[in-house]
Amino acid sequence: MKSLSYIPALLALLLLTLTTTLNAAADRLPFSPDQIPVKPKGENATRFIVLSDANSSYGETTYRKDVRDLIRLTTQHIKPDLVISAGDLIAAQKRGFGQDILNSMWQGFDNAVYLPLKRAAIPFAPTPGNHDASGYPAFKIDCDVFRARWQDPNNKPPLNFVGWLNDFPTYYAHSVNNILFLSLNITTMEPLDSQQWAFIEEALANANNFDHVFVTAHVPPYPIAHGRETQCMTPDDAARITKLFADNNVSVFFTGHHHAYYKARKKGLNLISLNACGNGPRKLIGTTEPQKQSLIVVDIVDKKITNVFALKSNSTIFEDKSLPDKLQYENITLHRFDSQDPDTEPEATK
Repeated sequence: MKSLSYIPALLALLLLTLTTTLNAAADRLPFSPDQIPVKPKGENATRFIVLSDANSSYGETTYRKDVRDLIRLTTQHIKPDLVISAGDLIAAQKRGFGQDILNSMWQGFDNAVYLPLKRAAIPFAPTPGNHDASGYPAFKIDCDVFRARWQDPNNKPPLNFVGWLNDFPTYYAHSVNNILFLSLNITTMEPLDSQQWAFIEEALANANNFDHVFVTAHVPPYPIAHGRETQCMTPDDAARITKLFADNNVSVFFTGHHHAYYKARKKGLNLISLNACGNGPRKLIGTTEPQKQSLIVVDIVDKKITNVFALKSNSTIFEDKSLPDKLQYENITLHRFDSQDPDTEPEATK
């Protein structure tokens, strides 16, 4: 029997290997439900919303009816624990806009979006977009006003900030019910700087005790919408962030900017591109019609993602089964979240 003494250690090693393999990427996302689900209750239940591109035309201080309808749905029916923005809350990024114009637009945002959420006691987590905090030097005033506005004690949201090199509101980490949220500053098509990579890597290295990690940024890693195929992260950054997020079990990476809803999976990472809730929904690559304005609702119960769906401004749910099987632009393919294509699976770890 002494010759068999190695078996327990071997079984333990096998179990560890299997566990590592199973945890190599986040679970696949569910299809949209047939109707708006009741908000889950209990201390182990969380509901949050992600919205993007709420702005109208350059300099506008009013918001279209779709935005107001979606905010009304949020406060009166969906009632989330948190609302996250993927950027472009106002319509700046235009030469000649001074502080007065920018402040007027932010006041319009407050009236249409922020104050209704605040009155409903729903925290709001901003993320920079190219039209409210562009990273290009010509629009430094946009960033300065963005930072000053969200750092003002009257506007700073009551988020549970988590450490790790935070630079709120440019990029930062916060948590709700043991779920970690990262907000990134990706507003250009240029490489991410070393400081932000350090923030991302430090946050993920310390995220093991959280039940889920969700990340939000503005510019997506891969092409989504017709007419914006080249407005993405650099290929090197897209590949790096996809592998980093998949290896660290990020549950979903949410992005805006392309104004089109698509639920995808690439190399083990779940990706959701948000449609605009304001002006200018765009056509998905390979399709002929833009979608209705929408936002994303996510439910988590007992550590499991039970719902992820796009809620349209007309109070209906976008049917995920109607999404194209894949999006193709030049040599880049993005498969729908339920695809079994090998490209949706995690890369082998050497």
